[in-house]
Amino acid sequence: SQFMTIEKIIGRDDDVMIFKDFKIFPDVLARKIALETDAFLKYEITQFHENKVLINLDCENAKLNDLKKIFLNVFRDIQLENKSETEIEFEFEHKKITPNGNKLRKIKRAYEN
Repeated sequence: SQFMTIEKIIGRDDDVMIFKDFKIFPDVLARKIALETDAFLKYEITQFHENKVLINLDCENAKLNDLKKIFLNVFRDIQLENKSETEIEFEFEHKKITPNGNKLRKIKRAYEN
C-alpha cells in the first residue's frame, strides 16, 4: 500500500475497575476527577480486591483532606449512576509518585476476579 502504516499505538494503560455489580472505566473516572479538581500533582488508584480501593494522592499537605472528600464523592456519584449497592472500602496514602517508565498508570486493578 502507498499509505503510511502505524508502527504502534500509544494509548492509556489504565485498567477497568470491576466491582460486584458495576464497572468503572478509567476514562470516566479520570474525567470526573478532573472536572472536580486540579489541586493534586498526581494520583494513583489501585483496586486490590473486589471491594477495596487504595488511593494515593501526591498533593500538598494542606489540600489532602479536601481531595480525599472529592475522590470519595466521585466514586459515590459513579455508584449512584450505576445503581450499585456495593460497599467499597477506601484506603488513602499520601506519598510522592514516581512512574515506572515514561507513563503513569493512574488506575490499576491488582487482582483477578
